[in-house]
Amino acid sequence: MRKKTTLVAVALSLALGYGIWREMHWDFSPKPTQTVQQITELFPTKVLPELNFVNQNGQLMTTQDLKGKWHLFFMGYSNCPDVCPLLLSHMQTVMPQLSEQPVDFMFVTADPKRDTPEVLRQYLQGYDKQFIGLTSDETTIQSLIQTLGVFVTTNEDGTLDHQGVLFMVNPEAQIVALLNQPNDPVVIVNDVQQLIAQSLR
Repeated sequence: MRKKTTLVAVALSLALGYGIWREMHWDFSPKPTQTVQQITELFPTKVLPELNFVNQNGQLMTTQDLKGKWHLFFMGYSNCPDVCPLLLSHMQTVMPQLSEQPVDFMFVTADPKRDTPEVLRQYLQGYDKQFIGLTSDETTIQSLIQTLGVFVTTNEDGTLDHQGVLFMVNPEAQIVALLNQPNDPVVIVNDVQQLIAQSLR
């Protein structure tokens, strides 16, 4: 009888020890529900080329400056009559909701001849002073357009036809996802937060 009691005690001790070890080594914290709705993840990710830009304050900004932080960026132009104003108004709502991550928003011009740093500064001030405006020479802008695979054409009246695509760049300066024609700030915030959370697990 004493031997049987001893075996039971040993078994209970082992079970208790295993339970403690499992709690120490396995993560049982609840995982966020995967509710990504509009964003498209890229597999494999696309590495941004080494490019030089000038921001709206006249300061040089390179691809290396993007490392260490998440970014959302959009290619448009200041004379855009519809797509850009709508997207920028959405981003006014989106960006304060992403302040804990944190994430920066960049507006990269597809019209470098007209969108000088001063033009971009005045344009973006009408939306949010925290937005980063970027311009460069035409060769650099065309190189970025080709890398992204976005559609941009110039019309006879000087306006541009371009895709409304919001790109998501990770802290390694890699494009990890895109949102085509993002039109719901709530969805944008949710999708961006979900992808950042996934990257941290």
